[in-house]
This record gives sequence, C-alpha cells and structure tokens, in this order.
Amino acid sequence: MLCQVELLTLWYNMKYIISILLLLPFSLFAQDSGNDIRKFDLGLNFGLNVSDVLAKNKDTLSSEDFSPRITGHIGLKLMYQPKPFLAVRSGFNFNIRGYKIKDEVFFNSSTPSEIETVFSFVYLDIPLVAQFNLATDVENGGIFLRGEGYYGIAIGGGTAVRTDEDSPRLQTTAQDFTIGNSKSDLLRKQDYGITVGGGLEFRTFEIALVWAVGLANISNDSSNGFYAQNRLFRIDIVVFALQ
Repeated sequence: MLCQVELLTLWYNMKYIISILLLLPFSLFAQDSGNDIRKFDLGLNFGLNVSDVLAKNKDTLSSEDFSPRITGHIGLKLMYQPKPFLAVRSGFNFNIRGYKIKDEVFFNSSTPSEIETVFSFVYLDIPLVAQFNLATDVENGGIFLRGEGYYGIAIGGGTAVRTDEDSPRLQTTAQDFTIGNSKSDLLRKQDYGITVGGGLEFRTFEIALVWAVGLANISNDSSNGFYAQNRLFRIDIVVFALQ
C-alpha cells in the first residue's frame, strides 16, 4: 500500500534525523552568557499537512475535482536568534504532498461504484525562515509571525487506486511516478514557493500554523498552457534540543 510506503519512508529518514540530533556537537550551540535568549538552537520538526494542488490551463480549472489529503512531515530545524524580536531559521523537512480524485463507474449495474485515486509527492524541502517575535516571554508563550521561502526536491511519488468494498472487480493498486524534467516524466524534480504563518513559542517547544504556496510548475505537460502548483496547510511542532 502506498500509505505504508510513505510511513516507512518517514520512519527511515527519522532514524537519521535522531542520529544527527544525538551526534551534533552541542557546544557550538551554547547560550550566550550575557543574554537570556538562546542565540543558537536546533530541534526536531514534525506535524500534519493538509495538501492540495492547483491545476489549470488557459480554458479549464482542472483542480475543481481535486480533494485535499491529510499527510505529514518531519525534519530538522536550525535557529539563529541575534535579537529577542528576530530569529533566522533553516534546516530540512521531508514533506508528503498530493491530492485525491473521486469518480464513479458502472459495472453493468444501475448502482455506481466509487473509485478514489490518491496522488502522493514526497519532497525534501530546504526553507529559509525569518521569524518576528511579538512577545518574547517564552516561559509563558511567545507570539511570533514568520515568512519564508523554500526550495524542494522531489524524491518519490506515486498513485494508489481505492474502490469501495462492493466492487471486487477493481483492487487497490499502487504505481510509482517517474520524476524528472523531460516530457515523459509525470512529476518535475524541483519545487519552490513562499510560506507565511504564526504561532506560540515556549521554552522547550513551539507550535505554528503555516500556509505554503508553491510557485513552481510541477508538471511537465505544458499543452494549452497547463500548469500545476503545490498548496499546503501545515501544523508545525518543533521540540528544541537545547533548553
């Protein structure tokens, strides 16, 4: 099943992230002795995604029939905070994006059977974040706003077809995408976009709501001006390594 493959991929990458957290020389990220703020920190970043795709050409909005997917992300965040009101962040995230399409078919019957096709895109995203702290009392919850740009590299993808239990003629199947920048590839290699959001920061963790808008065309099909762009709403949790 494609969802199982996604979970295994995330777990496989999470083991390496945890190893990095354990092996990094934390002495490089010590607190500044003359200031109460942590100038350097790092943390494990994870959470839920609600992903979708905007797809259209000159005449038609193809994504009218698309439905969003609930997926997830995991990664590593690095933070530099030169001032109490400003932090700069980077790192990497493994993000699962995609969408769903539902359709109905008839098998010589007046009762339709529902088919759901699930599209999955797995990206390695590298963000560059500017975070503005509106309240810096992190013991009781610091409020922040953030904006970022990100660059993503597609590292996997595929489709899964699901049918209702009353349709034994069609079984659940999975098929991998071809990834590249030639016309025969179904998913382009690169993605990039902008992100805005905000949240609360505490001493040991933070939580944020983030909206990411893809600006790159992720499709190699350019007929009739066709293009497709990623859309993502994210619940972001970061657990800090240094406290």
